[in-house]
Amino acid sequence: MKSLTAAAAALALLGATGAAQAARYARWFDNGAFIGTLSFDGRSVSVPETMTAVMKSGGPLGALNTSLDNFTGKLASDLNDRMAKEASSEAGVTFNGGNLGGPINLGISAQSGLLQVAFSGPSYSASVTGRRSWNGLSVSCTTDIRLNSIAFTFLYNPVNGTIQQVTQAQLNPTQNTSCSSSLSWIPVLGGFIDRYAANRVGGAAIEIANNAAAQISDKDNFGKLQLFGLINAIKPGQYVFDGVDYGSYIVNNFSYLLNTSAGINMTINPQIKESDYTHSPGSATLHYTPFSFNFFNQNHSFGFTLSERISYTEQELCDRTKPECTDPK
Repeated sequence: MKSLTAAAAALALLGATGAAQAARYARWFDNGAFIGTLSFDGRSVSVPETMTAVMKSGGPLGALNTSLDNFTGKLASDLNDRMAKEASSEAGVTFNGGNLGGPINLGISAQSGLLQVAFSGPSYSASVTGRRSWNGLSVSCTTDIRLNSIAFTFLYNPVNGTIQQVTQAQLNPTQNTSCSSSLSWIPVLGGFIDRYAANRVGGAAIEIANNAAAQISDKDNFGKLQLFGLINAIKPGQYVFDGVDYGSYIVNNFSYLLNTSAGINMTINPQIKESDYTHSPGSATLHYTPFSFNFFNQNHSFGFTLSERISYTEQELCDRTKPECTDPK
C-alpha cells in the first residue's frame, strides 16, 4: 500500500452544515506537477515541472513554491508571536492560536529609486481566553478575533534593504466573545483587544514589511530584484513563442519594465481550500494557483502564474459517530 504522508493525507472536511456529519477523506499522493505560465499581450506558454513528492521538486518552480511557503509561514508566525506576546502581558489571558487566510496582494511601483509596496488582502483569525475571579466568582471568556483585510504601505530601498514610512495598518477587526458565566457583561478581554487592535499593530506591520522586503530583492546582491524567487524560476529558452524568448526578456529588463509601467501586482494564496479539489470515485485532483503577477506599460502587458496539479488516490473515511467505524491504516 502506498505510504500515507502527513501532507498528502490530511483529513478533508467537505461543506458540512448544521447537524450533518462532515465527509472525511484520506489522500495518497500519486503524481503531480508545477506549471509555470508566462503571458504576453494575451498570448501565453506553459512549462510543466514534475513533482518528486507532494509540493516538492528539484527544479526552479519547486524552489519558487518553497519561497512562497516560507514567506506565508513566517508571516503567520510573526502574527502568532505578536498575539502570544500581547496575551502574556495581560493577567489571566491565554493565546489559543491563530490562522492566516488569503489571498495576499502586493502592489509594487517605482518611486525615485525606491519601491513603494502596498500590502493588502489577507485576513487573520485568532482565539484568546481570559479568566478572572471576583470574590470567589470565576468567569472565563473566549474571544474569537478576526483581522479583516490587513493593509498598509511602505517604501523599500532594494539596494540596502531598509524600509521606511510604514503606514499604520488597517485591520478592520471584528470579534465574538462567549463567556461561561451569566455575568457576560464583565469586560474580561476588552482591554486586551483594544490595545492589540489599536496600538500594538505597528510593530507587527514592520515585521511583515521586513519579511516582504527580504523576498522582493536581495540586498546582498546589489539589490537585485528576486520577487520571491520568480527571477530564478523563469529560465532562458523555456518561455518562447513566435521565436522570441519572452521569459529572458522580462528577466533581463525587469528594472526598465518596472520603471515604465504603472506597477506590478502580485497575488499569493497561502491556503488550499477544499473547493480546489475535484473528485471522482477513488481519486481526487488538486488544481491550485499559489502565485500570480502581472504588469503593463503603454505598449505591452506581461504576466506569470505558478499553478499546481496533483492527482491523489482518495478514500472516504467512516462516520465516527457510528460504532462500526474503522478508518484505514
